[in-house]
Amino acid sequence: MDDKETRKLEDAFFMQEDKRLLDQMRAKKAKAEKIKELRASTGIDDDALLDALVESGAETQALAALSLVPMLRVAWADGTLDDKERAAVLRAAKESGISADSPGYAMLEKWLKRGLEPALVTAWAAFAKTLANRLHGGDRESLAAGIVDKARVIAEASGGFMGMGNKVSKEEQKVLDELLKAFG
Repeated sequence: MDDKETRKLEDAFFMQEDKRLLDQMRAKKAKAEKIKELRASTGIDDDALLDALVESGAETQALAALSLVPMLRVAWADGTLDDKERAAVLRAAKESGISADSPGYAMLEKWLKRGLEPALVTAWAAFAKTLANRLHGGDRESLAAGIVDKARVIAEASGGFMGMGNKVSKEEQKVLDELLKAFG
């Protein structure tokens, strides 16, 4: 093999290696962006959990919905939605990055007016189970605890008598227990 052929082979090798490294860099950047979006939309701060969620294929909008459905279930647990519960759900949605001009917010408004369709509750439970099966140990427990904790805030928004006593009703506690069980 002469010098010219050797140089062509070297150039081809280095072009291929440069492409591989560039692809790795782009994938790392895309993953970091997804993690940033998930952090903003879900309020999850655990880096390892966010990494596991991205690796499992979880999408930002799906997780935003995942965090809203449990809150709405708790808010409607007793068959009514009061102003304090409504305000708490809207505050949580805003903290999750759902802006007032987004399609997600429009759906949220509908759910706040009419409640959740049983099919949506069933779809959420299936999604939660699927996601739980993709996560392991501490990641699954962290996600479940975070979602249930957010739902508990809604339950406590208007409970108790004159701000005293147990702020979570029996109906709300039943829903909170069901939410935790969904993660298995």
